[in-house]
Amino acid sequence: MNDYSKELEWTVPNPLDLNYWEHHSTNIIIAKYADALTGHVADAGCNNGIAVAMLSLLTRVESVTGLDISEHALDMARSMLEYHPKCKADKIGYVQCNLADMPCFCFQFDSVLCLHTLEHIYPDDMAAVVSGLHRILKPGGRLVFSVPCRDAFGNSPAHVMRFSPGEDPGYCNLRDVLERGGFTVAEIYEDATLNSDTELCITGLAIATG
Repeated sequence: MNDYSKELEWTVPNPLDLNYWEHHSTNIIIAKYADALTGHVADAGCNNGIAVAMLSLLTRVESVTGLDISEHALDMARSMLEYHPKCKADKIGYVQCNLADMPCFCFQFDSVLCLHTLEHIYPDDMAAVVSGLHRILKPGGRLVFSVPCRDAFGNSPAHVMRFSPGEDPGYCNLRDVLERGGFTVAEIYEDATLNSDTELCITGLAIATG
């Protein structure tokens, strides 16, 4: 398992700047896939917890568990529960863990959100992370995902994987990664939600097969 210490203190800023997040792709993706994000939901790589707060507002979400390797990020997420004006704190919990070595949540979740997390996973750990996401989902559970597309978002040293939605020399085939991890990819596309060539993403929905 690789050392992720370089990312441990990295957090997305301004979780309480709700005007910013209202128009962010995170909110747009959650709204688009609200019918898939139901029941008991995990946010894999939850960072500052803003997506957890958004998920808690969905009426068909019973609980949300934020998973992240960084205790600093989780401290920020927990503190936000007191100040976020709308989030349903009684639905929310957090677990510190490495996604490449997750605790046993076997078949616990109905759906998993994984936004801008897989690009931070080293190639040697990718299979363990994806199979772990599959393992924590109930059979037929839904995975909603988004990652930077190819070289979008520049050359961040924290981005150790670069994906394409299909076969593309020089990039990791995200569809293939998910299918080898036990998922059926229901939808995958180049996502220009932010209307910026430099912030193009790959977004979609995958189903955990038996």
